[in-house]
Amino acid sequence: MWRSRARLGLCAIVVALAWPAPARAGGGGGTGTWYDSAATVQASAATTLDFTYTAPANPPSLDLTVTIGLPGDWMTTASATVSCQRSDCSVTAQSSTQIVVQMNLDVATTFVLYYPAMAPGYATSESFTATEEFGGNPPATDQLASLPITVDCPADGTGTMTVYPSAVTAGSSQTLTFTYTAGSCGVGAGGLVALTVPGGWTTPSMTAGTTGYVTWAGAPVTLNGSTVTVPVGQLAPGQQVTIYYEMPQAPASSGGYTFTAAEQSGTDGSLQDLASSPPVTVTPLGGIATAPASHGGGTPTAPASHGGGTSTAPATPTAPASHGGGTPTVSASTSAVTVKTAHSPIDWLPIVVLVIGLVLAAGTAGRLTFRRLRRGWLRRGWLRRGGHGAVAADVRTVPHTGPPATVVIRDTGRRPALTVRIEPHAGAAVTTIEETRP
Repeated sequence: MWRSRARLGLCAIVVALAWPAPARAGGGGGTGTWYDSAATVQASAATTLDFTYTAPANPPSLDLTVTIGLPGDWMTTASATVSCQRSDCSVTAQSSTQIVVQMNLDVATTFVLYYPAMAPGYATSESFTATEEFGGNPPATDQLASLPITVDCPADGTGTMTVYPSAVTAGSSQTLTFTYTAGSCGVGAGGLVALTVPGGWTTPSMTAGTTGYVTWAGAPVTLNGSTVTVPVGQLAPGQQVTIYYEMPQAPASSGGYTFTAAEQSGTDGSLQDLASSPPVTVTPLGGIATAPASHGGGTPTAPASHGGGTSTAPATPTAPASHGGGTPTVSASTSAVTVKTAHSPIDWLPIVVLVIGLVLAAGTAGRLTFRRLRRGWLRRGWLRRGGHGAVAADVRTVPHTGPPATVVIRDTGRRPALTVRIEPHAGAAVTTIEETRP
């Protein structure tokens, strides 16, 4: 029986040790995949990039961390958020260089990361990187393919235009100063800026000293009806150009008048209206009018040099709301994200089998050890058979004369031989048994 238990215990131990771990059923099923929602964005545009990650079919572990590396010229405008099945994922860290995400692969295998940011203010192509790490000892780490995102500059119609003063009295005459500021991508060689004078104002002129004369610091302008085209040429991002519309007479009717502005970024483009053109408000007589600025004196807006000028930094856009709701907050140095998954579940069946095998093996080993000890005790006389430790005084003996008779009794097991000496007393009858062998 004990041999059967020993064999059963050894078999249980072997089965438990050979049991495959469910978390590594695939033996490493390759790397995960990811992609972004937009391959191209406009320069200086506020956008939300959506990164979708899918874990491999047979991950080496259910404990996953994904770290996404961010290019240095992208500016985070709100906290990154993540969504997955049953919301079993979260953004655990954010910085200016990376985002860390955790996800439980036992529940979900795909997450979508929403990264609100502003693209660089110039044309470029930059890559986002990702590293996946599966828990283990040691952990398994894989580098995913980079995702390039192209930043394009708008072809035409970029930049801004302002006017001073922005309000005049009806029928009055004063110089209007228009300031054009190049956009984040600047203006290429052969760039143009156009300004169209609305009806009711003095028709623009190219003759110095006349009302409505249009001038600036560079080459002569061109006129086409009420439209003035200024050859600004190449401008750096934020560089300014000042255009003077000298002493035109304002309309007699009060109201708002828009001077339509347009821009052409290079010789291959065409004039396109700006996103916003400057308005001038004409107030009635007796109303409050802004004091005109004298082109030859006073304190007019200083024109920027055509070759240089004063560059102004573009305004910081309002941070868009975080995708997915909530009111996220981001510190000035925040722009990284990280993702981590939960620990893999425990398979109890091989553990139970291993414990049963160890118990059976330990019981068999203990039995064998006890039998060896008992054998030694019997040799030394520390233990007697059948008497449970009875001493020699319990054995009744009668003295006798004559030669002793010896009977040898051997146990049928593997115990040592036991010798019993029977010595009849002198008056006892002796019976002799003879055995005749053929």
